[in-house]
Amino acid sequence: MPRWIASSTRKRRGKLIVLVRLSPRALSDLEGLTAYIAADSPQNARLVRDRIQAALLHLTRQPHIGRTGRKEGTRELIIPRTGYIAAYRVIDTDDGPEVQVAAIIHGAQRWPDDL
Repeated sequence: MPRWIASSTRKRRGKLIVLVRLSPRALSDLEGLTAYIAADSPQNARLVRDRIQAALLHLTRQPHIGRTGRKEGTRELIIPRTGYIAAYRVIDTDDGPEVQVAAIIHGAQRWPDDL
């Protein structure tokens, strides 16, 4: 699974496309939740994974779409119809904004202190 979702920060048809990167933790979260769901239903695991990836792709065009995060400097993207939340930061780089996804957490889980 790639560590990035979009290819680069650039303009396409006059719109800014923001790079979205998954941290090692977020990548592990995605792989872990997919494996957990797949133990019961491989089809549902693919569906949830695809919904998470589709939601993260929205950040390429609207990086501030998520709500203000529980941890300072973070934002939270609610993944529709999954129960999961992507915790992320929008970082300004020389090439423009970049989204760094810190973790993907189920809404019923205890929020980690180390984001």
